[in-house]
Amino acid sequence: VTGTISDINTSGATVNLPKGATVKVTATAHTGYQFDRYTVKNGTTTTTETDNPYTITVGTNPIEITVNTSKAAVIPTNAIFFKNTVGWSNVYVYFYSKEYWDASNGSGSSGIESGPTPMKPLSGTTDIYYLELPGDYSIVSFTKDSQYNYGNFHKTEAVYRTDFNKSKPLYTPETTASGTYNTNVPYYNNGTWSAYPETTTEYTVTVTNNPNATITVKRNDTNATVASGDKVPKDTEITVTVTPNTNYNVKSITVGSSTSTYTTSGAQTKTAIVTDTVTVSAVVEQASTTARTIYFDNTKSNWSTVYAYAWDSDTGKGDNHAWPGVAMTNVSGSIWSISLTNANWDKIIFNNNNNGSQTGNLDIPGDGYLFTYDSNQTNKGTWSEYSGGGSPSTLTVQISDPVLSEDNKVGTVKYCAVFKADGKTEASVTMDSQGSGKYTCTIPDGYTKVDIQRRSASDNKLWNEKTGLALPSGDCTYTINSWFSGSWS
Repeated sequence: VTGTISDINTSGATVNLPKGATVKVTATAHTGYQFDRYTVKNGTTTTTETDNPYTITVGTNPIEITVNTSKAAVIPTNAIFFKNTVGWSNVYVYFYSKEYWDASNGSGSSGIESGPTPMKPLSGTTDIYYLELPGDYSIVSFTKDSQYNYGNFHKTEAVYRTDFNKSKPLYTPETTASGTYNTNVPYYNNGTWSAYPETTTEYTVTVTNNPNATITVKRNDTNATVASGDKVPKDTEITVTVTPNTNYNVKSITVGSSTSTYTTSGAQTKTAIVTDTVTVSAVVEQASTTARTIYFDNTKSNWSTVYAYAWDSDTGKGDNHAWPGVAMTNVSGSIWSISLTNANWDKIIFNNNNNGSQTGNLDIPGDGYLFTYDSNQTNKGTWSEYSGGGSPSTLTVQISDPVLSEDNKVGTVKYCAVFKADGKTEASVTMDSQGSGKYTCTIPDGYTKVDIQRRSASDNKLWNEKTGLALPSGDCTYTINSWFSGSWS
């Protein structure tokens, strides 16, 4: 036997490998022999493994793998075979030609044309019996005992009268009797004929990795994972699951020449039957990060602060924040707004910071819509396009200073904007992180100045600030490029 250990291609060698390494062992029997099993001694534990190739993970114990082989069965030519799934201690076969059977009116009662003949166990197998054909016969019967005429068949377990041809010479009886003769004498006439030796065509499944998703392939018959390069039998049904990374969506999955497309977010699956060598791949695209601004009319609700909880209904996860959501920004008067940065969020609930009042589960109609609260409505309000002077302006803070960029990590810092104007109460807003040192927020109506603050995300401690910045009109960006010094653009 030739053994292959991973890529070492060494038989009979001792290999030192690190803990956690995966070892794949393949045994290829020499001509005239067949692989039977591996005996695996892992420390003090010994197991028998029949998978070939066999994979094991290295632990802290020494591993010894022994390959067990036996002489391969010599398959006779021009023979008939019987798979002894019914546990008979002996197997006998009777032969008839079609002409003989028809001449005896289809009963065979006038005598047996050939038989009973004992079948022989096939070496190298545990349940296969065979007999070289004594002539050109096409009808057979099998029994567990030697009987000498058709009537005596009714006294022993048997397979009564079944057609066969030389292209499918192996008969496998059903394991449960299809009926009985006389009293409790079972017969097994619902078996199947198949080719022998039994051959299995296998095809390679290649999985193309995608850096923005995890692709798994499993066999539906065994639930076993199929790794890239593994082979599966012809006509095996597989299921491909593609789980995208955060802020990515699966657009399509391809198995061989078959492609399925998807329009919803979250993990996607595709089922296919392997009939040839196939490659599995997926197209995964980044989800749109175009912000949508949603407004809320607080006139009738009169909540002290309006909160918004948004989420993705297709996956049941990916919300904008734990309940009750995020505090909205007071645009002016009773109008509040929130910027939704994830295009997959399609549901929203407005509430008063979980203090007893809220809307129903609302569909988000699109960018620039206003929800007017009304407790008499089913979902406690209605949507309309916001026409109150258009969308408010956006303040963007871009961090370009390399020192500040080092601590610009999620959960480490946050940036706040404190808006000011003569005769108005200061409005403090925590800015939304857009990644890559970019922070945004909506500029409340009527404010002319802003303080930009860098604070600890854990305890809100003020670290740095730039105060008294005059706000330009419209959307504006303040770029910090030298230890909290910067400029407008």
